Amino acid sequence: MSEVPIPPLSAAEVLGLTTPRDNAHYEALGRFIAAFASAESILHVIARKLSGLSEERARVIFGGLRLSDVTDRIRHFLNLDKGAADETTLADISDIEACLDQLGQIATRRHNIVHRGATYFGGAFIVSNSMIAKTIASIETEIVSETALREMAQDCSRIFLRLILISGLTIKNDYWQTLLRQQPWLYKPPPPKPQNPKRRGTPESRKPPPDASQG
Repeated sequence: MSEVPIPPLSAAEVLGLTTPRDNAHYEALGRFIAAFASAESILHVIARKLSGLSEERARVIFGGLRLSDVTDRIRHFLNLDKGAADETTLADISDIEACLDQLGQIATRRHNIVHRGATYFGGAFIVSNSMIAKTIASIETEIVSETALREMAQDCSRIFLRLILISGLTIKNDYWQTLLRQQPWLYKPPPPKPQNPKRRGTPESRKPPPDASQG
């Protein structure tokens, strides 16, 4: 009995979970994850620079820290430096803070995609915690479009370029730094969903019904 050849497709395509139309979305997802990692890594460089410690000591302190922890340390350093900062340093501080704010917005979306999973359906990714939520009431679902993925990836690339100029790892170029600072962020996080307050009955509705046996 001859073996049936398996077409050169990915496992997901063989199982019918993806189609060629998904390629652009998965490509955008991959580029976003890669760009986010670069933006996250440059924050470690900024933290080591602002600490004033030697490279070896700073790596011991900041190596392996989560993004939120590195961000907190950087904000503390910036607050310490503001008092004695000149105009150029203040511009750098403002630029770093803007990058931290934007990356924080993007990090929330990235965390949900990576830890909750993304399912392609109807031209976009559906991200939901329905499989891992502690209660049905805490289930959250969001739609992540290809456009949003590309915008977040471009913003992460801009964050990397802005901060690498400040870090001193490359020659500072006032033209490019000025140009980057003038560029608005592309990604805008979706507005928070309004929470429906739990309905509470009126005092009359909470009263027990009259006893039918009494009349």
